[in-house]
Amino acid sequence: MQLPELEVILRTSTGPNVHMGKRFVTFNKETLLLGCLYSLLETIKEAHGLANIHLTIIDDHSVPTAKSSMRLMVAASAVPVTLVDLEGTGNRASLSAVYEYARNNAKELIYFVEDDYLHAKNAISEMLSAYVDFQKRLAGSEVGFFPVDYPDVYLPDIISPARLVLGEHRHWRTTNYTTGTILVSKKLLLKCWYNFLGFSLYGLAPEIYEGTTLNKIWKEENNFMFSPIPTLAIHMQFQENIPPFTDWRKWWDNYSHASS
Repeated sequence: MQLPELEVILRTSTGPNVHMGKRFVTFNKETLLLGCLYSLLETIKEAHGLANIHLTIIDDHSVPTAKSSMRLMVAASAVPVTLVDLEGTGNRASLSAVYEYARNNAKELIYFVEDDYLHAKNAISEMLSAYVDFQKRLAGSEVGFFPVDYPDVYLPDIISPARLVLGEHRHWRTTNYTTGTILVSKKLLLKCWYNFLGFSLYGLAPEIYEGTTLNKIWKEENNFMFSPIPTLAIHMQFQENIPPFTDWRKWWDNYSHASS
């Protein structure tokens, strides 16, 4: 059986937090980036045999020590990697570059991922297995995956009816809410190109955010987005972003020593 092609595209930067708040962790962005990158490399290696996976890192002017550490880390991982230095700078420039790169280079599946997401070792393998399974069950539909059981979806003003389905090793719930870290098909990217292009303008005006761009995709008929229960990743942004019943410190300690 021919393995699917998965392009993992990671945006990295040691610059300031685009959300302007202070992260809940006490260590700096460089340390956070390297720990999250290590976890991503580990989950890519774990998924070996389920897909032909290539990692592209699009870096927005990270400090030299971080870039040097990233190069050493990916060289030691044996994961096929392309390193791209962003010409412009800032969140909008990197989002535009990521989507253009995916449109021009990805073949079948794309995992867009940001540099402050800490992954479980089985994160990508679980998403790939579920993709194959759910595509069969929902023939004719597009399915995507948001790897976090995000606590926001349980808030009264966001909560909405959801399907709960059984995967190979966990439950998955349908969701209309994601960030920019998602696994989707190249076909869906092209079909909904202007939603992605719209999200690349994030921060330009208050009305441009996930809810008015990306999340409209998951409300369309025959487009299904799933998130895992329990979570497969942690957004290391603010304390309120930590998935329910998840010990982020335990996750971090699994990777921090190896990545340092």
